[in-house]
Amino acid sequence: MNMKKNDWSYSLKKGIFPLLMIFIIIGSITSLSTATPTEINSPQGVTLNILTRHSSELFQTFKTAFLASDLATAADVDNVIFYQYLEGAWVTAAQTGTMDIGWGGGPTLFDNLVSFDLVDKMNDSGVITEVATIPEEVAGAAMKRYDAEDDLIWTGAAISSFGFTINKDVLDSKELPYPKTWTQLLRPEYFSQVAPLIAMGNSPDTTSNTKIYEIILQKFGWDLGWGILTAMAGNSVIKHGSTEVLTAVTNGEVGIGMTIDFYGYGAQLSNPACEYIIPEQQSIVNADPICLIKGASPTKRDAANAFIEFVLSDDGQGLWLSSNINRIPIKQSAFDTPIGATRPDLYNAYNITITNVGIDFDDNLAASYHGTLLYYFQAAITDAHSELTSAWSSIVTAWKNSGTSSTPRIQEYNLTEWIQNLGAPLVDMATAQAYSNDLEAGGPPRTGNKSVWTAAIKTQYGVLETASLSAAESVDSTNPQISNVLVSAFDNDSATITWSTDEPTTTTMNYGLTTNLGLTYSNEENILAFKDLPVTNHVVDLKDLVSGGEYYFEVSAKDLSGNFLSDDNSGSFYTFTLVDTAAPVISSITASPQNDSAIISWQTDEFCDSRVNYGTTDVSLTETVFNDIEVLSHHLVLLGLVPLTTYYFEINSSDGVFFTVDDNDSNSYSFSTSETRDLTAPVISDFEVNTTLTSATISFTTDEASTVVIHYGVGSPTDSVSVTILSSSHEIIISGLTADTTYVYYIEIADAFDNSGRFPVAGNNEFTTDAEDVETTTTTTTRDAIPGFDYLSVFLAIQFLFGVIILSRKRNR
Repeated sequence: MNMKKNDWSYSLKKGIFPLLMIFIIIGSITSLSTATPTEINSPQGVTLNILTRHSSELFQTFKTAFLASDLATAADVDNVIFYQYLEGAWVTAAQTGTMDIGWGGGPTLFDNLVSFDLVDKMNDSGVITEVATIPEEVAGAAMKRYDAEDDLIWTGAAISSFGFTINKDVLDSKELPYPKTWTQLLRPEYFSQVAPLIAMGNSPDTTSNTKIYEIILQKFGWDLGWGILTAMAGNSVIKHGSTEVLTAVTNGEVGIGMTIDFYGYGAQLSNPACEYIIPEQQSIVNADPICLIKGASPTKRDAANAFIEFVLSDDGQGLWLSSNINRIPIKQSAFDTPIGATRPDLYNAYNITITNVGIDFDDNLAASYHGTLLYYFQAAITDAHSELTSAWSSIVTAWKNSGTSSTPRIQEYNLTEWIQNLGAPLVDMATAQAYSNDLEAGGPPRTGNKSVWTAAIKTQYGVLETASLSAAESVDSTNPQISNVLVSAFDNDSATITWSTDEPTTTTMNYGLTTNLGLTYSNEENILAFKDLPVTNHVVDLKDLVSGGEYYFEVSAKDLSGNFLSDDNSGSFYTFTLVDTAAPVISSITASPQNDSAIISWQTDEFCDSRVNYGTTDVSLTETVFNDIEVLSHHLVLLGLVPLTTYYFEINSSDGVFFTVDDNDSNSYSFSTSETRDLTAPVISDFEVNTTLTSATISFTTDEASTVVIHYGVGSPTDSVSVTILSSSHEIIISGLTADTTYVYYIEIADAFDNSGRFPVAGNNEFTTDAEDVETTTTTTTRDAIPGFDYLSVFLAIQFLFGVIILSRKRNR
């Protein structure tokens, strides 16, 4: 072949240079990973390919231990390669058919793989044996997922909670309180134009921070949730990954950082000024799943099952407790291993985590808009952050001017409305769900929608900034208006009540099985403590209701200026009746005998009649006492009994549809009459009073089953609350109190035979409700996984460069 002088230069540019670039890229991959992704199975054994969100430190620990195990030897596994793809690339990576296992990243990520039919059934006998020892739920969160045929498709291998890590030194230097909830993080007090006090991760770059954003959207709803995220971002610096967030809070760049629990635990270990906080009633416990990827080589399935079985075994579970990992295993038995015995700190964290009371989180709902969330966050917050902080700075300045002569001014009671308008999402949830799969798979809408969203949200921020510059303070003396009170859903033991107000207000509902109501749901105390926000769209989910019961309710609203309105349906109360789908459940059976009589008491979980069959032998219960009035608390009196005699009895209750008999598993209950009548009043012990801003809980025990009446008031006991159920363990909540106020009270108790007593015997006791204050929180902490190198992007780049070489050769021919 003849070559001209310039042909060498042309070949260098079109052929050799791209080839050199490929070697450079591969060299970079080698330096950043634990194994070269192009490595193939060795002749001696099987190489597993695992798609993961875990850190190299974590998976190297598991790799070393697994390869040394009998499970790896039996499955002929001699190597494991881990691919640390970013969340948005998982679907594409799994679709290549080269991945054997998915491991780590949270239920939403795995449910998204399921939605693309990329997850295989887990039916290996060894795996199933280990899975059987894993709980179905922890703190209300699912630890396993099943398909439509009830076959297992993923299981949790570890557990996590989600919150934020604070640096006390930074917050103390700014004289700021330690926050306890997400909603405190959007407070203007945490805004700093010069050096932001909070760090958040860009959603596509961090699985754990994305889960936090999903929690906030489900806790507060799509619209208000985006307002909260936007205002929080106005107080924050946006980092490109969870490790950068962790570093920022650990080294004191910021005072607060969004973290998964084990990141927080790691920060606390490395810097004593750091503390991990689980937001009170605003977080969840999450499974860290593992699954089989569909489409991988069937010849490698035994090897993949061996790895999963190892991860779920006690030996594998113990590895989570290693000092270089610091994570909470899903199985309590991990703490019985030698390494588990050395980690009482993580055992304490384990117990705190499994007893966490969080929100009702719907993994399917999160998965339905997951793709849109990733890229809408980046478009509306990350890529428009400069415009966002400029608008938020103006709103904060106007808020700080409230109550002064300076202008502009935004009052506290208007702040929520400004937050909602600032972060009003450009897409509703239905549209987000429709876009989600295309965005997740990297389809055409991703680039187009992102640029449109960014341009539109910048305009929205600009409008709000301009409006805030002329905001005027006004006196609000108008009561809020309530409308659209609806029972939107109910079943046998729960109901959802919704209503609207014309301005942001508290959410309060009084309800009960009679027109006396007696039960209350209210978020007013949380709003006063900045743990919740006033809203215009109100939702109350009532649970543990009485099956088949007819409930009465009223709703009320109070704005931040103190204006109040109650809606009781013009005096008739709103009502709903639950569906009766189950037989009544009988509980708390007690017998209170005298010398010639006895009172039999019990509870049912729904309104029922009352019947007791009794006799002097357990095979002949020939006597009956019956009351057809349907109640929850049942008391029947047996008369004409013989002193010093043993009687046997069984309980019957019917709700009119279903009938329940409780005969103590065919053994009958029993009691013995006394020789003389009981004339002694009950005695109180173990007395305790606990207060909040607006309530007091009085707890005590009595030496026999008793009823209780507590008389209380300011100055004198003019109000009362009573419990007519006979019990020896008592916990009475007095609600609707005023903060920082002293109340006097006394207690009346009476047993089944009306022997009564008073506590104290004379005079009154007193308690004082809490003062309004933002308290600090003490919880436990952990470490997080480090997001890795995006091999998929490199793989696509290599493909592109090979294409350039081939094209250049064609042109040279």
